[in-house]
Amino acid sequence: MAITASEEDRSQGLIYCDRTLSALPATHALVIGVGQYSSNRLSSVTSPPISARAITTWLLDATLSRASTGFNNPVCPLGSIATLLSEQPNGAHSEIEGAFVPRANFQNVKAAIRAWIARGRAHTDNFLFLFVSSHGESFGRRTAFLLEDYGSDEDDVTAGMSEIEQFVEALSNVVPKHQLLIFDCCRMPTELGLPFDQEFGSRLLNPSLPRNSIGHRPHILRSTGLGAEAFGEKNAPTLFTQALLEALRGLAASPNDRWTIDTYGLGQTTARLLELHVRDGEPLQVPESRLNRPFKVSICTPVDTATMFVSLLDEHEFSTSRIRVLDGTTLVEERFGRDERNRYTRIILPKYQARTIVAIDHEGKVIGETTIEPLPPVIFTKLPEELSLRQLIPETSAAPTSGRINLSVAWTGISTPVNVVATIRSNDATPDFNESFALTSEARSASASVASGRYAISIRASTGQVRQTEVNVHVGVSVDVQLDLSSLMSEAALAAKSVERDVSGRVDEAATNEDGTWRSSAWNWLTRIGANEANATTIDSIQGFAAPISRPYQAVPGLAEFDSRDGLSTPQFALNKLATNEPAYVSDRLDRRFKPHFLPTEVRLQHGDLPIWVAFVAPTWREITNVPSLGTLPGDEWSVRLSITHDARRASSNTFATVQSRQWEGLLAFLALRDFERSAIILDTLLGDIHARIAVFDKVENPLAALAGALVATACGRLSQIGVPQQWLENLANWFPGLPDGPIVLSRFLLQQSGNSPESRLRAKSLLLLALDRGIPIYSLAIDWLAEDLAALDGDPDVAVAARAARQLRRLSDPTRVFTTLRIPV
Repeated sequence: MAITASEEDRSQGLIYCDRTLSALPATHALVIGVGQYSSNRLSSVTSPPISARAITTWLLDATLSRASTGFNNPVCPLGSIATLLSEQPNGAHSEIEGAFVPRANFQNVKAAIRAWIARGRAHTDNFLFLFVSSHGESFGRRTAFLLEDYGSDEDDVTAGMSEIEQFVEALSNVVPKHQLLIFDCCRMPTELGLPFDQEFGSRLLNPSLPRNSIGHRPHILRSTGLGAEAFGEKNAPTLFTQALLEALRGLAASPNDRWTIDTYGLGQTTARLLELHVRDGEPLQVPESRLNRPFKVSICTPVDTATMFVSLLDEHEFSTSRIRVLDGTTLVEERFGRDERNRYTRIILPKYQARTIVAIDHEGKVIGETTIEPLPPVIFTKLPEELSLRQLIPETSAAPTSGRINLSVAWTGISTPVNVVATIRSNDATPDFNESFALTSEARSASASVASGRYAISIRASTGQVRQTEVNVHVGVSVDVQLDLSSLMSEAALAAKSVERDVSGRVDEAATNEDGTWRSSAWNWLTRIGANEANATTIDSIQGFAAPISRPYQAVPGLAEFDSRDGLSTPQFALNKLATNEPAYVSDRLDRRFKPHFLPTEVRLQHGDLPIWVAFVAPTWREITNVPSLGTLPGDEWSVRLSITHDARRASSNTFATVQSRQWEGLLAFLALRDFERSAIILDTLLGDIHARIAVFDKVENPLAALAGALVATACGRLSQIGVPQQWLENLANWFPGLPDGPIVLSRFLLQQSGNSPESRLRAKSLLLLALDRGIPIYSLAIDWLAEDLAALDGDPDVAVAARAARQLRRLSDPTRVFTTLRIPV
């Protein structure tokens, strides 16, 4: 159990190997840091190699008895670490732990990955840990990390880069089920000018799935969002790595779970730490994660202090502020604000000892204050507080034996529907308490009877905002926690988030580009995919137009290659005219869409079987958006609105559809955020309403709501908890032959339940091929599942073409939209 210095080991980057664990569950880590590049376009950077060194040090510290805050996993102790660095100029090797490590060029990294995988395959319960820090570029939905020899081959512009999404799919076919993959790199759009369907880099790994097994879904942490930058400081780790290491060294630990750090807590705490770095009032970078069922990463040593991060609301100047810590009325310490980029201060407080934190502006006025009894390991506080606390002592005659936490939401000045999920979790070792509640404009409050102790309260809105606080509850004390949504997000901001400009107007021949050259080619494309010119709609501000279409799959490279419906005469669909200056609410002219077919006979597709799609065309972009229309429904149960943004980010689409419904909008919003945990809570609440329950379980009135419920319940594994039999998914897949989403959800359920069964794999394959044959799924999450599950079956020659088509479809789909929007290359 020691550092290895042999040339054979070091040539593969191996710096530590405990061969006594080769046949036992162990952690095998691979760390890559790239700061030097062959490309003339890229300058050398110091942060990525320093970040890789810091992660390597953390992995080794506890094992080598150097620091108690290092990696510690008794179930999967450290079995091996391999590290590759492109750090020194002129091709010089770097040293770690007394010997050289290879440069991070493509061939060296490929060899190190193969050796890492070989060590990982030795036991099914191994833990694979990967950390990559480098430059990165995005291409549509894909991101590639760049290795040292990127830009060295003038005949292959993608040499030296590798696509993360393909790499993750490949690792899902590798045996160890516990995998944590961390990518710390930018995701700004590439300037290579590639054809849209070209593979984005070279493959480092492409294994087939072992026979009679189902692929695993690795946990993924990315340092930033698609289309965004990742930042670092010269001669220091990147901001993301700094936050990640603080979380790994203890700030992500759960005292209620014996001070363990699991994948969920690691992602959440890293994001909270990274969001402390701001620019112009917005977080400098926002990380992304794809987490499945959590597993434990490391165990920390318990501490008797809490690390508190204090920040101010955006309207207050942090650089001229003072933060005071008081013990009663005694001043313990005072901190002065720093520059506007680092709008926070760090304070170490003794646990359980009451302290008052006061923020004061440059004029000496109090900005806000809070009194807490800090619980380790970490507290995030923003002043003035947006969650207000009020303690009430009940009458003694009530003879209380416990305390109570009351939650309430005020909707002052907010007319846009917003759903909130509140979670109360015990922060003491005992009692174990963890409950969640859905709060809406109809159900604004909830309460829970709790034993005395310390509790963390987290409130997340369907718009994505999170507010947290901590309370100490005593027997006989009722603690009121109140949130005013007007302080969380203004009405104007809410409106801007969902709708920036409505689609309105009519076809106008004058609305062309300056020379008008793009218009004829655009109409040729629209006609080919079944657009109806008579029902087109002008988008004046961008000199574009929209038209409903019937064959969207013909616009998707790869999907058209797979589709078998070329000879089918499908009907044209038309939206009602959208009057100028009126909101673009969609009213389908048919009485009802998606009529069920109960008999298992061959179905001739009719109007009520197929979705509506709208193609939007502008001189520089084209998009296809699903219109989740149901026909005429009473009230506001499901009203569809089409919207277009003025300043969509380069990584997101310009157009989207929303459902205006107080009943369903919260579920759909959390589904768009891929927040399945809170989506499930909203679903549970919805099913208490008889109309919602009918919509989900009977499916006939609202099959799209039923699909949303099925996606959430399947993603969370909650079907049995809400009393849903498999036959419900079977009916959803069979009754509506024009909807691809139903077979996809059923396939995912079968693979989750008995993925190792050959019968389940065969059935799942037929369902996925059926779904793709039906066309493009309505929900973007269904597109993700289609691509992932076909990729897991990619070793089967029967799905090779279909898997390629699904990957291409996923690349075009905008994952931030709940309903499918496809960005078509011009």
